[in-house]
Amino acid sequence: MNSLLARDRQGYNCLEVAIQANNIPFVKRLFECKTNQWKKLMRNAQLSQNDKYVDTPMRKLVRCMPEIAYQALDKCKMETNFPNEYDQSLCEKQFDFEFLEDHCHIKKWQSGKSRNFQKKQKKISKRNCFNCSGELHFVCDELPRGSDDDFGEPYSDDAYVLVKNHVLSIIAEQARDSDKTDDTIVKLQTKLLRHPTCQKLMNQKWHHFGVPIFATCFIAYVLYLALFTWTVLRHTDPYQFYNATGVPFSNDRECEKVAHLIRNGTYNMTQKPSWGLKTSTDRALKYTIYVLLWLHVIKGLLFIRIYQFRLVFRFYAETISLVLGFIFLYDTRPWQEDVTLRCFVQWQVGAFGLFLSWSTLLVYIRSFPLIGLTVVMLEVVIRRFIWVTPVLLVLICSFCFSFFMLLQEQVPFSNVGFAWMRTG
Repeated sequence: MNSLLARDRQGYNCLEVAIQANNIPFVKRLFECKTNQWKKLMRNAQLSQNDKYVDTPMRKLVRCMPEIAYQALDKCKMETNFPNEYDQSLCEKQFDFEFLEDHCHIKKWQSGKSRNFQKKQKKISKRNCFNCSGELHFVCDELPRGSDDDFGEPYSDDAYVLVKNHVLSIIAEQARDSDKTDDTIVKLQTKLLRHPTCQKLMNQKWHHFGVPIFATCFIAYVLYLALFTWTVLRHTDPYQFYNATGVPFSNDRECEKVAHLIRNGTYNMTQKPSWGLKTSTDRALKYTIYVLLWLHVIKGLLFIRIYQFRLVFRFYAETISLVLGFIFLYDTRPWQEDVTLRCFVQWQVGAFGLFLSWSTLLVYIRSFPLIGLTVVMLEVVIRRFIWVTPVLLVLICSFCFSFFMLLQEQVPFSNVGFAWMRTG
């Protein structure tokens, strides 16, 4: 059986060669070997020189033979039935994540010095056990102690590379890339993600790492959004300031004059005293929002850096909305420090920032189990609609220019811009 572990010049063993040759019967025959044999075949890896790309038999199965990959995951799950002290049958489930969570084993597999995944440091692991009545029990067992080199270092220090090359990411990527070409592949990859072993690993990652980070970011963002919205609602439209002071609107150059009139109380007496002046509440809100805002900006830039400045819409949208919110709150000139007046450009920027801020909240809602599905559906609809936009623009142009030719003597179609707005 040791001859099965031989590798060619590219580092492929017989299992990987059979996968690439699409030799399904031979691959199935290899998985019928003893446990220690098929696991040894699965413990192989090819790592690129720059450590940016890694490939393993499990990844090849996901890409080429998802049905057999599902069977391999079945072998990573073991159920044992045994009676408890009350003569009730308990079902003990054990999951082996060696071939899913393999970033610390890649270099050992590549050099052929990997050890059995079960030989780890001595620890107590709790596994969920359910009896026939549905009651939850915990069974503890001790794993034997292995040597210190059983745990290796990740094959890359780049977090984005580790995430992109993860087996779960590859499964999701295969389903996404095949969404427009082959529904069968999408169903197979979705079935892989729903495998109990994958579900167990995702749940562990989510509860151990995802929930604390997500909850902190979500609460901080909701707090920022609530305070920012409250601050915007406490401000008054610039047009009302101009009307109250009797200054005709021309451009932002008159903004300073209006601010001085508001500060001196020279405005329409129907307004309350000290109308338009900042209070201690306004200042407290501003500086509190500053702290929350820049914390989120730093978080957004950190995620953008992790994703190596790739176009991930949710990170850029959140960062842009926060920057626009800062522009709205920031007193660009000294005379704005005592009044709530925002100049027209600043007011419009704040309106767009508020729109983006509330839209970005959908990114967080997307992670909730039930209502998150509706957000995903909305994303799919918008993505599909974008592909229809060029066709829609052609139709709008055809009507726009025709109406402009025939009806340009009428005010709504007096120029191309008006005709475009009317037609669109």
